Amino acid sequence: MLSLFPAGIQADSLGPVLGFLWRDDLAMLVGTSLVWKAGERYGLLPPLRLYASARLAPEEKRKYAPRAVAHFAALSQALYDSLGGPQAQAARLAFAREEPNLRAALGFPGRRPRQGDQGSPHGRLRTYLAQLYLLADRPAEGLLAAEAGLESARRLRDRRGEANTLRGRGDLRLRGADLKGAGEDYDAALGVYRDIGARLGE
Repeated sequence: MLSLFPAGIQADSLGPVLGFLWRDDLAMLVGTSLVWKAGERYGLLPPLRLYASARLAPEEKRKYAPRAVAHFAALSQALYDSLGGPQAQAARLAFAREEPNLRAALGFPGRRPRQGDQGSPHGRLRTYLAQLYLLADRPAEGLLAAEAGLESARRLRDRRGEANTLRGRGDLRLRGADLKGAGEDYDAALGVYRDIGARLGE
């Protein structure tokens, strides 16, 4: 399951994502040098992670990936909330550390939001990830993540999420002085909001 996390994962995050039966197996894998350990963070070396990812059974990914998305959605929101306060420096460092995991989670399996849902873990992750890139003043990298976010929203047929991601991409383009692209994204987002009757988007 560690193959889900390109940047590794903190020990206190493994329980909520994988359950608490991982401890003995993880200690054994660290002892055989199959898993790296840095402080309280664990992960797989890149070649081994790619191999393990290719061998990960689809049913296992369907089971654990949604938990990972929910975890990283909550984490992205916590980082966003911290960037404007006294913990801003620690939040910036945490974002730099977790960024590969946040972006990877955009492509994880999920379910289509049900009618009446006001959001989903994937949707929250897309929204807060765009805001994190804005606050970090990294619009070019944010645009790459927004492309992955749009693909995720459309794959899950998440129309509200698609609109929110278009709006977030518009914000990133505006930060990058692409006024024409920003306007196109805002107009596209507004069209989707109107299609689904979401007046909040207007």
